[in-house]
Amino acid sequence: MAVGGLKLGYAFMADRAKLFVGSKIRKGINIAAGCVMVAIRVFLSTKTQTHD
Repeated sequence: MAVGGLKLGYAFMADRAKLFVGSKIRKGINIAAGCVMVAIRVFLSTKTQTHD
């Protein structure tokens, strides 16, 4: 319950932040966030591979 409530709060704040951030900045933030997620995915998949 606590984790879900916290995430719901983050989602609400992110939704409200759209009012203060322009569309070009928002697009840049989305691209940066996507790059970070891809980089983390690559890091985790290379770290967890077994080397026999």
